[in-house]
Amino acid sequence: MQKNTVDHTIELRLSKAKTARNKLIRKRIRLNWDIYLLALPGLALLLVLSYVPMYGITIAFKDFNIFKGILGSEWIGLENFVRLMSSDEFKRAFTNTLLLSIYSLLWGMPFPILLSLLLNECRNLLFKRSIQTVTYIPHFISWVVMAGICMDILSPSSGIINKVIESMGGEAVFFMTDLKWIRTVVIGSQIWKETG
Repeated sequence: MQKNTVDHTIELRLSKAKTARNKLIRKRIRLNWDIYLLALPGLALLLVLSYVPMYGITIAFKDFNIFKGILGSEWIGLENFVRLMSSDEFKRAFTNTLLLSIYSLLWGMPFPILLSLLLNECRNLLFKRSIQTVTYIPHFISWVVMAGICMDILSPSSGIINKVIESMGGEAVFFMTDLKWIRTVVIGSQIWKETG
């Protein structure tokens, strides 16, 4: 009997607290309706552009057929992931991705910091702003255009790097196809593009 009374008292207090909280929320909304109204377009864009596209992730768990669409395609669970991880090329692709990420962190982080420290010590304002502009411009270049520039610079027949190597008595290097150089080329072009 006493336990039922205690439970009833607790439920009554929780109900009163919930009612008071709801009243407070409604009062705040009534007082600040204009702010909530201004927030609605941003929240709608966040929902439409960030959360609605997440539904497309379900394609990874289906035998997707473009004509049947996402809803009509057959559900196959983790079969796609099993097939991916059992592939002969998966280990190499995963290792390359992991190494490129690590190299990008190790080599990509110090350059912007060093550049900013060096520019901070520069007293000539015109020179400082010119260097900032020149180093920041590659950030706006598309990766496709950047790949074309790198191919032109590193070309074995007409690239400026290979011309310098040949003028010093060396042989032209196929940088873009040589497995020893490709990681260096990828990380170097990323550093060049993103340092500014």
